[in-house]
Amino acid sequence: MASIITGVGVTAFVSIFASVGLGTMAIGVGATIAFEFAYEVNFLGLQDGLDWAGQQFDKGWETITNWVGDVGQAMHNSWNILNPFSTA
Repeated sequence: MASIITGVGVTAFVSIFASVGLGTMAIGVGATIAFEFAYEVNFLGLQDGLDWAGQQFDKGWETITNWVGDVGQAMHNSWNILNPFSTA
């Protein structure tokens, strides 16, 4: 009797959490499809806004990488001045 009760309990437990997991997956897939559709039809300017934000991010990233490159070059040049064995 205990094994039957355990089997029924485990089956119920697994089926509840499997359905919750599948439901969660279905909600995630549905949200992704809805977002993709809204982006493609530019719903409420979503595509324009995200494209603009991406361009601003690219500009900022380019500014930062240029600055870091300049700092790195300055450090390299400073090291070459101080290094008596430098050929550059």
